[in-house]
Amino acid sequence: MGHYHYVEIFYDNVKVPKTALLGEKGRGWAQVGESLVFERVGMERLMTNYPLYENLLKYVKTTERGGKKLFEIGWIRNKLAELTMKFEVAYQLIYKATWLLDQIKKTGYTRTGKQEWLSFKQRLRTRAF
Repeated sequence: MGHYHYVEIFYDNVKVPKTALLGEKGRGWAQVGESLVFERVGMERLMTNYPLYENLLKYVKTTERGGKKLFEIGWIRNKLAELTMKFEVAYQLIYKATWLLDQIKKTGYTRTGKQEWLSFKQRLRTRAF
């Protein structure tokens, strides 16, 4: 089961003691859905790759080919600059998305907030890396 990214779990006729109830009775799925919105923004996807990026930087700064450090080779330095820029842009977009979702949540998921979120998502789709 460990190699699957998604699983389905069903609970039927489950009794939960009042002392173990989280949130409002009967709103479990809605509460999970609200939590998943933040998960789907994707910060963990970006940051799980960050150690690879740091190791790549360390590697090109310490490894030599033909008497030059890899970092001193123009096309490699340009690729790293592009990768660095993409990481920074992705981080800023995720930060903005998280902030926006938090604002929407604070205002009670108003129609205006949802429209702003949908507009933001649409703008993201049209700006491919």
